[in-house]
Amino acid sequence: MQHLNHAEIDRDHQRFADITSRLKTSDTDQFRILFSELLSHTETHFKREEQFIAQYNYPGKSEHCGEHNRLLTELRQFNQRVQQGRQTMARAYINGRVDEWLHQHITNMDAALVKHIESHS
Repeated sequence: MQHLNHAEIDRDHQRFADITSRLKTSDTDQFRILFSELLSHTETHFKREEQFIAQYNYPGKSEHCGEHNRLLTELRQFNQRVQQGRQTMARAYINGRVDEWLHQHITNMDAALVKHIESHS
C-alpha cells in the first residue's frame, strides 16, 4: 500500500486495509462484526479527510467528497444486507473491488490532497 507521508491519513488507510484483509478470511459471525467495523472506520476516516479538505480549502473538494459519498453509500447498503445474514454479495465486493478502490483513491485523490496540504502548511 502506498504511503503519503501524512501520519493520520496513512494510519487510516492501513487500518482500512487491515480490516479488509481480515474480512477476506473471516467466518460468518466475524464477517458481520468486521463489516460493521469497516463502515464505522470509513465514516470516521472520511470525516477526518473532509476536515482537512475544508481547512486547507482544497480545490478538488467536490470530486473527492463525491467519491467518499459513493463508497459510503455502497458500504451502507452492503452492511444492511450483511447484518441481515446475507453476505454473499458483500464478500464478493470485499474480495473483488475494495483493494483496487483503495489503491486508486490513495494514488489519485488522497495523494493530490496531501500534496495540497503540504504546499499550504
